[in-house]
Amino acid sequence: MMNDAVAQRTSRALLVDPTMPAIAYPTVNAAFAAGKLQLPAGQEIVLELAPGVTHTLTSDLTVDVTRNLTIIGMGGIRSLDSEPVMVGNFILPSAVAEPAIRNFKVIGVKWQGNVTGNGKWNIIQRDGKYSGTITRNQVGDSVELELHNIKNYGTISVVDTGDGSIYGDIICIGCELALSLPASSSRWVVVGQNTSKFINCYLELMSPSADGAFIDFSSDEGEMRFVNTQLHMNPMGQICRLARNHENTWVRWWNSEIYDYGSSNSMIDFGGFDSFRGVPKLVSKYSPLSPPVGTVWTNPVTNAVLVWDGTYWRNGHVFTKDVTVAVGASPVSDVDLEWDIPTGAFVVGASINIESAITGAGGAVGVGLGVAADPDKYGKTAALTKNAKGSIVPALAILAGAEDLKIYAIDAGGGAVGTIQNGSVRVFVSFIKGFDLPNA
Repeated sequence: MMNDAVAQRTSRALLVDPTMPAIAYPTVNAAFAAGKLQLPAGQEIVLELAPGVTHTLTSDLTVDVTRNLTIIGMGGIRSLDSEPVMVGNFILPSAVAEPAIRNFKVIGVKWQGNVTGNGKWNIIQRDGKYSGTITRNQVGDSVELELHNIKNYGTISVVDTGDGSIYGDIICIGCELALSLPASSSRWVVVGQNTSKFINCYLELMSPSADGAFIDFSSDEGEMRFVNTQLHMNPMGQICRLARNHENTWVRWWNSEIYDYGSSNSMIDFGGFDSFRGVPKLVSKYSPLSPPVGTVWTNPVTNAVLVWDGTYWRNGHVFTKDVTVAVGASPVSDVDLEWDIPTGAFVVGASINIESAITGAGGAVGVGLGVAADPDKYGKTAALTKNAKGSIVPALAILAGAEDLKIYAIDAGGGAVGTIQNGSVRVFVSFIKGFDLPNA
């Protein structure tokens, strides 16, 4: 039997090292059980894991509800090649009846495993690596999830169960995380009233399921903050939203950028937020949906740098519209783009591309971009297959009236004929027009 007085290196810390049974506890489970027996009720248990060793839990560890638990790499922050490795799951029982919120901390450890929290537990990870799922079921409690200087070496997901009404912040500082939205729930994390803060972070978000969202606010009030953060989003052929159920949610941007690596017909959606403070910078081949006014969009293909004015993307007197339009499941003769080229403008160029194949009937062999009197005025495709495309630089003509642009089913000569259904079309139009300067 080892000497507990030796293993208890300080009044609270207990050493875990399976290679040194004479002076340390062999497992995390054994050290935790000893700490419960040795330390006064309510006193925090601190476990120090020996570096360069894999510490595998003998079973899922249920934490004592009356005290905090800290697991730390021995000697503090370790270099990446000597940090202790921990494998296993933790269960945080409900601490609702306790007088104070409890803390579960993992510091300086490379950890693979899951943690399930149930009522009044702050979950904090610092200066290490993590792979696993953090589940919170803490309805109505002001609790926090904090990740400081954490890198993932596998998939990380956060799921809030119950009714989602979790009143506590999510804080990520100095983290490098690749986050995959779970296909079953289409969001990385579900929360209630909170502030989600991402400061000095590098985040990769993958959305394998349709209508994905980074954070679901469950229709409660909330706030998202991005400070000095790069958010790399891959919608993977879908629409990926920063948040869902966020009608009462604010977003604050400060020196932060979004990089969209989505494939054809994918896009980022900013829509539905109650208010924005500051604006993001977006690097993407595709224009986003519902961006906040002032958003700076850089297209890496064309090298164009444009600013959203609430209606159009613009650079000085040059205005641009870039949208992808779904044709719909029912046969139609045309699809309204629901925006106009304004009076007094002249179009300098237009391009169209079929992003996903369209079905034609009644003589339709392609699609045209134009107006009722001239269905292919601004370009046409010669086919309805994916990536069939057309572009045009029209003759200079200042418009005497606004033009209502539509996508038309056309024949080979460009005349409106037949119907189209299914598929989608990307439309890119640039025009020049004057504008008033703001008041002095």
